[in-house]
Amino acid sequence: MELVEAIEVVYHEILYLARESGEAKPFSNPERVIDHLKKTQDKSIATIQLETGARIDDVPKVVLFMTAWIPEKGFILVIQKSKGGRDRELNFNDRVEKFMKIRAEALPVYELPR
Repeated sequence: MELVEAIEVVYHEILYLARESGEAKPFSNPERVIDHLKKTQDKSIATIQLETGARIDDVPKVVLFMTAWIPEKGFILVIQKSKGGRDRELNFNDRVEKFMKIRAEALPVYELPR
């Protein structure tokens, strides 16, 4: 019972400390986080992840797909062997601008020295 009693004594102080600080949280406004990244390549990688939901291991696959993309095949992004070894297919036919944004972000990443 000592622990419960100790918590009761400082309950209001703990409650006060647990309140939101009002500071920007990294994932509550991801665009703001991306805007504050210094390197262009980091911004591109973060944008690709945000727009596609890709994990960091999938970003090179997105970049390679986008650099080899053939317009006649439509605006469908395929991430091969993603989570669980499955291929992910993202259909952007109704969001062409977003697809082109992802493609534009992929090009600077593709040009990174290997």
